[in-house]
Amino acid sequence: MIWKKPVIPPVVLRAFTSGLGNYIDPSRPLWSLMQKQYVALQWNSLNLDAICKLTDQPDTLEGLALQTGWRFAASDGDLYGACHVGSMVGRDYNTPPITTGFSYDAQTLTFMESLEQLKLLPLPDGMTGAGPFELRGLSIRWLHFEAFWLRNTAAPTGTQEPDGTGDIVVPYTGFVEDFPNYLELMSPYPVKYFLTAIWPCVQTACDSKKQKEKDAADAPKTSAQRAEDAAKNQRERLERLTRKAEDEAKPKN
Repeated sequence: MIWKKPVIPPVVLRAFTSGLGNYIDPSRPLWSLMQKQYVALQWNSLNLDAICKLTDQPDTLEGLALQTGWRFAASDGDLYGACHVGSMVGRDYNTPPITTGFSYDAQTLTFMESLEQLKLLPLPDGMTGAGPFELRGLSIRWLHFEAFWLRNTAAPTGTQEPDGTGDIVVPYTGFVEDFPNYLELMSPYPVKYFLTAIWPCVQTACDSKKQKEKDAADAPKTSAQRAEDAAKNQRERLERLTRKAEDEAKPKN
């Protein structure tokens, strides 16, 4: 598959180059590798809050993926690393994003190797000639996997703007085999098929989220009920003591 090279916003690139020294000594080989041979992808997270508000299964990721920042990564043999530059979404645009962490985890190597494999994958059946694509990263942390998201930038016939229906999703790490509708790592799926495959697990996650919200909402009521019961017990105790005192104060025949 072929995709357009992502255009990194200058403010994000500055945050990467200026913040890297907070995590890597410039004298180390990894510093030079990250500076000269990095790849960078806009990173997104499938928004559970947004998807749980839907009444029907969606056909696209439009409006459901929340941009979380940019991932910069590089590898050369046993030398590899990755960092995250925080998103500007939801921030004061006068405050630039920052490099928020660095990882030496082996998952970085998986990411880089999978990126090379991605170039060799064919388009899904029925999508010959689709594209051009913009490559993004997609995390679904509450389902424990990550994927490449190829955003089709071509508008469907008769329209002016892309609508997400021509997108492709390629899971590359995680436990996708556990889904009721089986998925394979490093296999390309039209976005509608991908969403159909994960939908039963999405519904389970939404049910769990709603139950947690209900339990949290019920917790203050439970506390209030306990306080009310304690106050009632105290009143009844005082009433018993009062009656006892009155009985003892009555003259005895």
